[in-house]
Amino acid sequence: MGQWMMRRAWVGVGVLLTIACGLGVRRIGGAFGEHAGNVAWGVMSTLIVLGVVPRARVWVVAGAAVAIVFGIEFLQLTPYPAQWSAESVIGRYTLGGVFEWHDLVGGAVGVGWAAMGVAQVRRRQTRGPD
Repeated sequence: MGQWMMRRAWVGVGVLLTIACGLGVRRIGGAFGEHAGNVAWGVMSTLIVLGVVPRARVWVVAGAAVAIVFGIEFLQLTPYPAQWSAESVIGRYTLGGVFEWHDLVGGAVGVGWAAMGVAQVRRRQTRGPD
């Protein structure tokens, strides 16, 4: 398996783990569960972008992930996500239903956190082992 396939495979594992963590913290409920779930959404969005364009610069990956997070949140100002969320569990988890400004903050925090992690991994790969 080529190096780029291995990178995408690890990104896929990261996406699945992030989904599991996001669903897990949502079950906790309350403010912590909601905000942690939004952070996980931002991390997952970053990993998905990284999986699609693995060689893109970190700031490009982060910018695209923020655009996705914000785009989906602002889409909630229309009636469509609420309708799709009512009809489908997948729709509820991917699109949400109601616009909330703090979802933007949580998503941006998750993107930033994931981007810093990607930058650190790339730095170590370039520099080699200590």
